[in-house]
Parts: sequence; structure tokens; C-alpha cells
Amino acid sequence: MFSGLDPKQIAESGRPLQDILRENLVTALKELDGSAIGDPLEVAAMQNTLGDSLFGLGEYGMAIEVFSRARETRKAKLGLDHPDTLTSMSNLAVAYRAAGKNDLALPLFEETLKLRKAKLGLDHPQTLTSMNNLALAYKAAGKFDLALPIVRELVTISRKVYPKDSPQLAQSFAIAGTILLPLKSFPEAEPILRECLAIREKAQPDAWTTFNTQSMLGGALLGQKKYAEAEPLLVKGYEGLKAREETIPPEGSIRFPEALERLIELYTNWHASEPDKDYDTKAAEWQAKQNDFKDAANAKPSLPTGIAK
Repeated sequence: MFSGLDPKQIAESGRPLQDILRENLVTALKELDGSAIGDPLEVAAMQNTLGDSLFGLGEYGMAIEVFSRARETRKAKLGLDHPDTLTSMSNLAVAYRAAGKNDLALPLFEETLKLRKAKLGLDHPQTLTSMNNLALAYKAAGKFDLALPIVRELVTISRKVYPKDSPQLAQSFAIAGTILLPLKSFPEAEPILRECLAIREKAQPDAWTTFNTQSMLGGALLGQKKYAEAEPLLVKGYEGLKAREETIPPEGSIRFPEALERLIELYTNWHASEPDKDYDTKAAEWQAKQNDFKDAANAKPSLPTGIAK
């Protein structure tokens, strides 16, 4: 897959490494389609690996195609409720969601969770992953009334299943936060996001997700009008995301403008409560940064086919 990746030649070509990796993956996919591998399940496993790589590069269209083939093979050979089949089904649903096809993703997420509960049990990590995914799919569909009970149950079960300092537990907490904040359930979100941030600062101090959690926690405090406490979290969260903007995957790209929006809201609301301070000036400064971000985003060339914007 990565044969011929000579660092010197890549540097001299001036082409982005991501473009070269994408070409190699497409070539590998074509070779796999025309290969003489006899075991369909081995082919399905390789398709799953290729799909993961294509997804990571933002090639959602091709990832959907590959995951769909793997799912059909595993369904035919292993059965609908086999764990490998359910993994392929989940991967396909995640790719649909990333490509903006939530109408196709949602029923797959629902079916995967139903089958995993029956096959693996409610406290299995893969079942919890399906709960994560379904909650986010309901959020994308605007069905917060369906997402809320899932994340509440998810937080409770995750505390029992995962070690108290595990990234998996932090992920469950973060997803709960993404549902609770839009619902303005700020007092409920605050302690969950504090736990999430404590885990991530210890286990993943330099990850962009850690700084996004800072911003989310700041948002929970902002919603409770705890402006002085929210300010350093919101500023540090934004600065951390800005410094790591290039490392944020396509499906997480919304987090950066969300962090900007929270800072504008902070200083706008703070000025309304304390008009004698210069918070309106700060709000205008952050608004200007948001405008610059939007201008830069609009000036970027269109993404290649298969990459969702």
C-alpha cells in the first residue's frame, strides 16, 4: 500500500503527503478488487482496513463503497448478528454520517445497537460504542429527545465498564457533553465535562480533543453565567484548537468555529451584565476573528470528490 513512499521524492515533488497516500489507497483498492485471494472473509477484512484508511483521509464516498462490500460479505458468510458483521455495519453507518447522509446512517446505527445489545450485552464496549454513535446520529437529525436518554444511560454504564482514567470513559463523557450543551442542560453538563477534561489532560495533554473539552466546559460555565470562570477555559481551548487546526480530522472541523462562537457569546453576554467594562470591545475582536475564519474557509478550493465538506 505504501511502497514507493520515498520521503526525499515526496519533498521534492511539492505534493501534499495526504494526496500521495490517497493515490496509494485507491491503487490498493483496485488491486484488491482484481486479486485472486480465495477467502471472501479475508478480502472483507482487508476491505475494512482500507475503508478505515480512506475514512481517515476524508474519502468518505470510497469508504462507504468498501465498507458496504465488507458488510455484505460478512453478512452472507457469518450472519447478520456476528460481531464482525456488526463492525462493518457500524463502520458503514459512521461513513454515511461523515458524508452528510444521516438518513442512511441512522437506521444502521439503530439496528447495530439493537443487535449488539442482544448479542454482546449492554455493558460490552462495542455496545457502548454503538450508543455513542446513535446519540450523535440523533443529534445530527435534531432528535435531541431521543439522544438525551441514551447519553444519560451511556454515562452511567461507562462508569461501571471503563477504568476511571481511560480515554474511552472520557469519550463517553464528551459525547454526553455534545448533547447536553445544545439542550442548555448546563448544570448537568458541567461535572461530566470536568471529569472528561481531568482524564484527557492527564492521558492526552496535547490532543486537540483535550482543548475542545476545555472549550466545552467553558461553554457549560458560560451557560450558567459564570463568566470569570469560563473565560480562561474558552480562551485556552480556542488557542489549543487553533495551534492544532491542521490535526483536526474533517469530521471534527466544526469544533473550531464552535469555540470561536462561544468566545463571542461570552464577551457579548458579559458586556450586557457589566456594560461599564470593555467586554464589547473583546466581543468585536473575536467577531473579527470569526469573520476572518469564514473568509478563509470560503476561499479554500473545493475538496476532491468523496470528501465531505
